[in-house]
Amino acid sequence: MESSLSDMLLEVGYGCTQSVEECRNTLVQCGVREISPASIARVLGMMARTPSGLTDQIGVQVQHLAIL
Repeated sequence: MESSLSDMLLEVGYGCTQSVEECRNTLVQCGVREISPASIARVLGMMARTPSGLTDQIGVQVQHLAIL
């Protein structure tokens, strides 16, 4: 589960973090029920390694990770 969540978010793209609601909907659609601390760490690591998907119009904010 840990690596599959980060893989799924990498594939979906940073657009799913535009809002808390958008992120929740994406996670629900992908069947994510529970998220472990290890999953969050892997997602943050993936995001740190792949900044090229970020643009000014997306507006990724750390507070959106609070739903995880």
